[in-house]
Amino acid sequence: MVQYTGTPDGRLAIRTVAGRLAAGAGAATLMLIAVAAAVAATVALVGSAGV
Repeated sequence: MVQYTGTPDGRLAIRTVAGRLAAGAGAATLMLIAVAAAVAATVALVGSAGV
């Protein structure tokens, strides 16, 4: 999907869309890392509690 920003330079529009997709992928990756860290911390706490 290509979105046009209204500029005569089509490459700029494509680059903008690619940048948005990359930013979205980066945010999703950071979220997955945060969730994994939270799960690991929970497992460590439960394990140290001897449950």
